[in-house]
Amino acid sequence: CDMAEGKRVDEYDIYGFQTVPEDDEEEKLVAKSRALDLRSLSLSENREISTGVKWENYLASTMNREMMRCAELKNLIRSGIPHEHRSKVWKWCVNLHVKKFKDSTVPEYFQTLLQSALEKQNPASKQIELDLLRTLPNNKHYSSPTSEGIQKLRNVLLAFSWRNPDIGYCQGLNRLVAIALLYLEQEDAFWCLVTIVEVFMPRDYYTKTLLGSQVRALPK
Repeated sequence: CDMAEGKRVDEYDIYGFQTVPEDDEEEKLVAKSRALDLRSLSLSENREISTGVKWENYLASTMNREMMRCAELKNLIRSGIPHEHRSKVWKWCVNLHVKKFKDSTVPEYFQTLLQSALEKQNPASKQIELDLLRTLPNNKHYSSPTSEGIQKLRNVLLAFSWRNPDIGYCQGLNRLVAIALLYLEQEDAFWCLVTIVEVFMPRDYYTKTLLGSQVRALPK
């Protein structure tokens, strides 16, 4: 059965992270860290309310039209995106950066990649499977093999590995996708990963050996 079953609803925060410490010492430290984060959030409640009002006013002014790149939106994003608007804004930000990729792909591109990765021999599959339950074990969406987020996480990582055979899969990609999936659908989370790896990060940053990230971590 799912590990999340039998636990009270208030044992998880709004993102699905466990807030009650487990017996394991590492889990206790994680829970304490989350508790401090939540306390910090409560202390900044007034600022968040003010930010929320600004977002409501901005979104009302767009009249449900597509958001446009502008200084006002940039400042709002930098001040923090309220939980209830994060899905919409994240999706818009991702689409802004991957439009050039999407325009050159076939219809149902994500599904086509996923189907190929499932049907053909995929060198990345084994390592992906090993890392699924290690990704966010204290989050109810990823805490057991039957958790709803596990299959979505698997699908996105497999599709990405098929798009980028030179990278395939490396540790770190799983957590990026898991966080994205808290707010985005599978296909949008896939394009979010494409944005991070292919647009934002240096070309060699994510490789099978993580050599690019190791080089950048060396002291100057």
